[in-house]
Amino acid sequence: MGRKNRSEEKRLELLGHVCDVIRDDGIEGATLSRIAKRAGVHKSLLTYYFSTKDEMIVALVDFITDRYEEAFSGLVAGIDDPDRRLETSLDIIFGKQWTEIVDYRVFYSCFYLSLMNERVRERFSLMYDRLKGFLIREIDQAASRGVLNVEDTEKAAVFVMMLLEGFDYYWAVAGYVRDVEAYGEYFKTHIKKLLGMKPHP
Repeated sequence: MGRKNRSEEKRLELLGHVCDVIRDDGIEGATLSRIAKRAGVHKSLLTYYFSTKDEMIVALVDFITDRYEEAFSGLVAGIDDPDRRLETSLDIIFGKQWTEIVDYRVFYSCFYLSLMNERVRERFSLMYDRLKGFLIREIDQAASRGVLNVEDTEKAAVFVMMLLEGFDYYWAVAGYVRDVEAYGEYFKTHIKKLLGMKPHP
């Protein structure tokens, strides 16, 4: 078990270096040789963990998914009230913290590959399915307590995700990082209204 844990830790460490190289040199510059140099290891160690560059990118998308999920788990796990859980979830995904979890250059480099690589596309699809499942659960729980007025929780979850994608893409392109929190509050206010979310007493 210990050996497996150390192996997984090394694998995650290498994926962190993959992120750094893509951020600095782009997806085209993310060669196995360059990543190995950044990580301070021999290229053979990379090929031990990732047999091909495609395999490495697939693993990287899973790594990104885990990073996003970790942002939720630590902040909502201890909240029992469905209203507070949903509000905290919106605070996370429409806050500055969300924009800093994964560098946009890394995320959109992987997204670009997903348009041409079926395995990467499947991993991206799984990422969005997991986020949608999380939002559906949170919306369902809040609706069951009468906190929301939602007829179709899946459509409501997809609606929130589509707004999030537009929100993220805009900041990635426009770069108005200083205004993220103000616009995030604006988005959250209107999402709550559209979900029929009752104000706190």
